[in-house]
Amino acid sequence: MTTFHGVEFRTSSYSTDDCVSVAPTPDAIAVADTKTGHRDVVEISPPAWDAFLSGLTR
Repeated sequence: MTTFHGVEFRTSSYSTDDCVSVAPTPDAIAVADTKTGHRDVVEISPPAWDAFLSGLTR
């Protein structure tokens, strides 16, 4: 399993091979594309991630 600062990336149980995975740390939420083998990681602040999730559930 691939890790980011010691935290394992997680994917949705509904996902297929083409998805993103996340690794939450205290300082950032790491988001990576599983197709690239987690080569490119985007770090998002926890408040920005919370706002993103809130927008999805409205």
